[in-house]
Amino acid sequence: MNESRFATGLIATTPHELGAHLNFGANRMSPYWALSKLLISHFDGHAELDVELPTGPDNASEGAHIRLTYKRGKIDPRADFGIETDGEYGMYEPRIHWSGHGQRKAHFHIRPRFAGMKHVETGEPITSAFDNDEHLSEGVNIHAQGSNLDPDEYLLVLRHVLLALAKEAGEWWDTRYFKRPLDSSRIHTYERYLRILREHSSKVVSRGGIISKLRELYATELGTETMFKLSNKNIVGYNHRVLLPKRAVQELPGLEYGVQLKHYHPEYVRRNQTTNDALRDPKIGALFKRGKDEEGSLRLNKRTVRWSDREELSRQLEEFLVNVVSWAGLSVSPGPGFVADDHFQNRESDRKIGLYDDPTPEMETKQDSILVRTLLEADEREREVLKTATDGGEMHYSELAEETDNSVSTVYRALEKLGGLLEKDNGNVRFVSQKLHEDLREIFAVAQSQVETARAAAASILDMDPNQLAKAGASLQKWMNRYVAEFAETRDDRLLVKINSLLARNSLYSRESGAPVLSDVVDELYEAWLEAGRMPNRLLNGRLQVEVMDVGGATTTSIPVSRIVE
Repeated sequence: MNESRFATGLIATTPHELGAHLNFGANRMSPYWALSKLLISHFDGHAELDVELPTGPDNASEGAHIRLTYKRGKIDPRADFGIETDGEYGMYEPRIHWSGHGQRKAHFHIRPRFAGMKHVETGEPITSAFDNDEHLSEGVNIHAQGSNLDPDEYLLVLRHVLLALAKEAGEWWDTRYFKRPLDSSRIHTYERYLRILREHSSKVVSRGGIISKLRELYATELGTETMFKLSNKNIVGYNHRVLLPKRAVQELPGLEYGVQLKHYHPEYVRRNQTTNDALRDPKIGALFKRGKDEEGSLRLNKRTVRWSDREELSRQLEEFLVNVVSWAGLSVSPGPGFVADDHFQNRESDRKIGLYDDPTPEMETKQDSILVRTLLEADEREREVLKTATDGGEMHYSELAEETDNSVSTVYRALEKLGGLLEKDNGNVRFVSQKLHEDLREIFAVAQSQVETARAAAASILDMDPNQLAKAGASLQKWMNRYVAEFAETRDDRLLVKINSLLARNSLYSRESGAPVLSDVVDELYEAWLEAGRMPNRLLNGRLQVEVMDVGGATTTSIPVSRIVE
């Protein structure tokens, strides 16, 4: 087990890009109406200001440029708003652009939110966090994006910008607006970085560097999916990236989110002889992102991070970067190995950082984890091959093909996927160990009776016949089989999803117990539900009944589905 040594006085990272959806409800829609009045009545849809704002370090004055614009969105105004529309464009959506010192920038897209929103053209529902909140039916959503600000600085900047705009218009502004985001607020993108001396770059990007070692670390690990991208345009290490999705980083100490590790230079690379220009030296960044990478080829994380967990996300990204530098054999204390710029200060971190031994020389793999991962990833044909092999013991691959009504080529492809469990010898297929054979025989025996009962019950609840469920709802049936789940109804006719497998509250308890993470399992359910053609609100308005491993051990709990699904 890779245990940490906690240390202080280590190098501090600094934020680069951030993207978050922030919801506010304390003042309902009043901030939106107040800003719309400034926008339309006083500025005729556009304003630009150059001002001094107390948004610098320790509230120091900072020169800033502000631009206020808007677009007409697609939200159909409620009848009681008294707003006329032409059937094509909906309510006003103000945009605020702010730039401060250096490359400090923030962009705010402000939108109204209320229960039961509809698209102005199609009349289709527009969902929001306010649809399922019993106590709060309207508010404001802000999509905040920017660079080189700490997360908490975004709202500070926004409040001062709005005060400056109101002052320019000669209007009063309520300073209570936009202070405390709701629990539904989420971070979807966040990067922190360090800037290292160019002469140390090879420790990161060379063939034996830490990025290459991380890539090789996963090359032989069953069930992992990573991606390595590089460009040596103009200089070695111009842009090297290794993408480590959430599933992959579970093998790395101290990190529970999928990240992209980056080593990169600016677009126009500085000459090696350049002095007094920090951009001569490259950045190392750790990027959290919900969804797929820039090319849309690999998803780093299925879920966003709660705004209330922003400090924990910052800590993990910083800890990961400091450890990467350590694993590369570089100093992790402020000093000549790092290069300060307008935003990265080459100073000590205020955080206590866990330092871990380099995990790349050896990664332990266990037979039971291979079994679990293979079963989770197997499709229906592969599971049928596995079940038939379990029933019959050692068999020739041609017998497997005949027994499963598959072609020989299909069986061969299945055997390639099941290589962690089955081995081939002169055409004969057998389990790699007797223990695996016995474990699987028990798993299939117990699961079969549960699957048939659950399928009939699910078909009734979902208004689908069992054959239709097996076809149109194949992913849903597979999810039910995987987690031994069943569907029922509550007394008020709401959907009740009973999950008869132990799940973990988060990745920490998942690592300790080996149980899947609750949010990941529910995300899989939601995707399978939509794929089966079911109405999303039927699921989102339902409840989960599940045994969850948490700090107090395993307890059975009932949770609204909408609390888990974003």
